[in-house]
Amino acid sequence: MNPDQITSYQQLMVMITSKWISKSIYAAAKLGIADILSEKSANIDEIAELTGTQPAQLYRLLRALSSMGVFNEESPAVFSINTKGECLKTGNLRAAALLFNSEWSDQSWGKLMQTLKTGKTSFELAHNQDLNSWLKDHPEYCDIFNQANSFKVKTSFFPAIRNYDFSDCRKITDIGGGVGTLLIEILLLNPHLRGIVADKPGVVEIARQKIKSHHLTGRCKTIKCDFFRQIPGGSDVYLLANILHDWPDEKCLNILKNCYRDLNSRAKLLVLEFIIPPGNKPSVSKLLDLEMMVTTGGKERTALEYRQLFQEGGFKVLKIVNSPTEVSIMELIKEI
Repeated sequence: MNPDQITSYQQLMVMITSKWISKSIYAAAKLGIADILSEKSANIDEIAELTGTQPAQLYRLLRALSSMGVFNEESPAVFSINTKGECLKTGNLRAAALLFNSEWSDQSWGKLMQTLKTGKTSFELAHNQDLNSWLKDHPEYCDIFNQANSFKVKTSFFPAIRNYDFSDCRKITDIGGGVGTLLIEILLLNPHLRGIVADKPGVVEIARQKIKSHHLTGRCKTIKCDFFRQIPGGSDVYLLANILHDWPDEKCLNILKNCYRDLNSRAKLLVLEFIIPPGNKPSVSKLLDLEMMVTTGGKERTALEYRQLFQEGGFKVLKIVNSPTEVSIMELIKEI
């Protein structure tokens, strides 16, 4: 092999064996290793006792992860946390590690070939029900799902909304706003705004608690909402953040047509999503698109695909506001 071939071979081999890393990170996240080491350095016997594991096997795991820069083996069999390890703590990327490497996620990805051949959603092939129904039946995983999504909102969507000018807005409704993470940040950054988190009953109860904890009960309320049926009226700005990518085109059109019907003629609709760039340019959106295909039956889209979808739903794009992350804000108004 020439040097270029060797480099390509090595790079592809890393991709092929990437589960050696991701599954090790999952085990460390499951055991809460980063939280343990955030207190102080610890030897392998101490960590094993705290996690109920075998010292010899646990040492091999932490040695491997230290070689990848996740932890430090600062002296023989003594481990400490570092900057990358800090990211694996509770409240950070721990929930994402548990979510994307869980057994139920693995079972879904195990059906990828069937999805490619049939067009059916891998998750539904593996679990005999859609993701939302499954999470409702498994509240322990629903909590992890919500934690992971909240962290994604903070890291990918917060920078986007900081790039948008809300000065001419007065009241904003976050459609499918989850536990309120994004809207709370918008309200904190824009003291003149009032807001509504609109989502399913169990979710908005959590949002209500978060709103109270941020002392925003005077400016923000929650409302039960099924965006496939009706959108609450009365606001001048509406958010659809990280919603449309969960659904195939026909479901997205259902949501958009409800928005068209229920929003007043001067209201703005802000759609926050990853936009797939053209060509071979690397992008997390192209990989997230596969996760959507496997898990929800949804998809990430190009700018053209979004414009066509919005047009069919009765909206036109006024502008697209890019951000330091790959998330963009697409500002829409009704086509009258």
